[in-house]
Amino acid sequence: MSSPVVAGIVALILQANPNLTPQEIKNIITETAQNDQYTQTAGVERFGYGKINAYAAVQKALETLTISNNNADTHFLIYPNPTKNIINIQNTNYQQIKNIEIYNISGQLIKTTIINKSFTQIDISELPSGI
Repeated sequence: MSSPVVAGIVALILQANPNLTPQEIKNIITETAQNDQYTQTAGVERFGYGKINAYAAVQKALETLTISNNNADTHFLIYPNPTKNIINIQNTNYQQIKNIEIYNISGQLIKTTIINKSFTQIDISELPSGI
């Protein structure tokens, strides 16, 4: 009975962010699942990760911006979206050093940084809004 419900929630997640990979969708669903007194019986998990929370999953999908590099098998997870001070970048293929460039709406290069690990935070507090 839960399969059609979960499939519908995955469709909503993909509508909110069509660039998510299957693993990213699974992570969103498991991270936003809720547990209560009915999800466990005598220490045995009856509901897996818990009860699915469609609203929280779609909100997390909206806050997650995924960008793919077309000429490599590299995926970046960028969040939160929108943000004011810090951008978190998770590089799923961190064997290679990646040059990150931030442009304004006019196409002018505003900031360049290099990430060479799986998780990087970039301070953008000095940048004007709208970038």
